[in-house]
Amino acid sequence: PDSSKYRYEVSVRSNVFTNDNANSFTVDGLMMYGGTNGYGAFAAGDNILLKNSAVGAGITHHAVIKSGTVSNTLFFDDLKSNVGTIGAALVFYEPDAAGNKGYLYNSIFYNTNSMVYAHKGGVGGAQDHDLLHVEGNYFFGNERLNNPQNISVALGADIKKAVIKHNYIEQASEAITNKAQDTTIVSGNIFHNAAYNIFSNGHPNAYVMFDNNNIDMEVDSSEYIYDPQNNFANC
Repeated sequence: PDSSKYRYEVSVRSNVFTNDNANSFTVDGLMMYGGTNGYGAFAAGDNILLKNSAVGAGITHHAVIKSGTVSNTLFFDDLKSNVGTIGAALVFYEPDAAGNKGYLYNSIFYNTNSMVYAHKGGVGGAQDHDLLHVEGNYFFGNERLNNPQNISVALGADIKKAVIKHNYIEQASEAITNKAQDTTIVSGNIFHNAAYNIFSNGHPNAYVMFDNNNIDMEVDSSEYIYDPQNNFANC
């Protein structure tokens, strides 16, 4: 039917969709709110496309998928309630993430604890995600929690390569927390009111490419970059 005549909404449910074995499908134009399990309102498998949607607060996360693309989607927490996510809003997760790629484009994170995270399970021999690409997003830190530990982009420790480009990141203790195993590219971002623009604690042999196209606005610390593993020295 003509989509302009209908509003698709699912509200106040323990979850809207939870099947991490459901692969290769598209969710377009759905509003989801009220996930009360760890995975949040939406959990699915590989090669997922989530777009033009809105996803409200879960207990730990808003949405969890194994791999795929999220674009033009709003992730939000409710300012008026005490319910809010304590982890990253969007998570790419699979026990063995071999070959997995996650893409996040042109989305808004409002009052969430952090933006996106990728990790694998504790299975012996499990492989990392190949790529996490985060571009063109807006992150506004969690005012409701007023938590000095909230961060914006939490990359996770189980990624071979991360690309963080052209994002606006506001009100975060660590604008980017980098734990990538191989390469992290940070370019063209705007950081506003962050204690650190990048906190790099990746693999000792990893390296970070942080170019001059990043813009800093009102960093609340004398330490622009915190790099205990000397990842920048590997460039």
